[in-house]
Amino acid sequence: MAMRRSLLGALTAALVLGTAAASGPARSESYDLRFAEIGSPRGPRAEALQWWADELAARSNGQIKVEIFWGGALVSAKEVLQAVGTGLADAGTVVGSYTPAQTPIWALTGTPFVFDDTWVGLRAAYEARQTIPAFDAETLDANVKILANNSTGPIQLVSKMPLVEVEDLRGKKIRATGGWSELFEQLGAVSVNVSGAEAYQALDRGTIDASIYSVPLIHSYKLHEVAGHVTIADLGQSLAYGIGINLDLWNEMSPELQEILSQTSLDYMDHFAMLYMEDERQAREAMQSGADGHKVVFHDLTDDQKAAWSAPAKLLIEEFVAEMDERGHDGDAIFQEFYRLRDKYEQERDSKGYPWER
Repeated sequence: MAMRRSLLGALTAALVLGTAAASGPARSESYDLRFAEIGSPRGPRAEALQWWADELAARSNGQIKVEIFWGGALVSAKEVLQAVGTGLADAGTVVGSYTPAQTPIWALTGTPFVFDDTWVGLRAAYEARQTIPAFDAETLDANVKILANNSTGPIQLVSKMPLVEVEDLRGKKIRATGGWSELFEQLGAVSVNVSGAEAYQALDRGTIDASIYSVPLIHSYKLHEVAGHVTIADLGQSLAYGIGINLDLWNEMSPELQEILSQTSLDYMDHFAMLYMEDERQAREAMQSGADGHKVVFHDLTDDQKAAWSAPAKLLIEEFVAEMDERGHDGDAIFQEFYRLRDKYEQERDSKGYPWER
């Protein structure tokens, strides 16, 4: 039941129709929402997003209908924040990592080794908006209300050779982005600037020795065909994107519809996490079994090995704290709140299980 509630609330709020906004707060009217989606209609997030749209229609008795424009058909990924804020799109998948000047706190949720569980990361990053006023203000200032968080899932390392000990990383050419680039450089590797689309060829040709990726993407992008090892290091996850709705449209909606949007969006995060984690399990199983002729060896780091890999992350956090302080925020307080919320949801998971298991 928790999973059924999750998707509906998020998309409802996200896609409120511009025509309803033009006529003022029409509480008895229906909303046909244009949703700007950056990805294709495939995979667990797409499935969860469609579930959210369907649930919104059902829970609102047809008052909220969502039309999803897949694959950047409405606007490009880099333009979604502005498009939703101006009303060009009623709602959409807002990618905060494309607007670092506007959303620096959101970007911090992707700091290496802060969040390593998909569901915990989703819930903690979203609740941080409620407890850190400056965090939510980043998108509210752009006239966008964030209804739900998204996640790439835990980031791992796919490689051509076993990479387990820190010593194994030294001198290796690794495709990484953001804070992970600096992390691997601190560990003695060479960070290589290769796009995600070029990772397969780069691994095949030996231009790089390894690349960061989530397990499902390693499988779907077929990187296991050219790299036979995956290190489960739980490097963190990219959480700087989510479902956003035009703030004016949100404010014009009735409290009842706002509640449907809010609750369905919370349920969306649970539903997406369930779908993602099952996809992750299946992808690992398929690669380990060599179902398509390419058998992959998975290396799960021990606690001691993970501690060695994560040691430079402390330096990164110190840098990020200093940067936040320069922006007028209390950087240390931000990270302490991230840790508090992480611990809160980890404790809930450990004591009750995931929502879909209860």
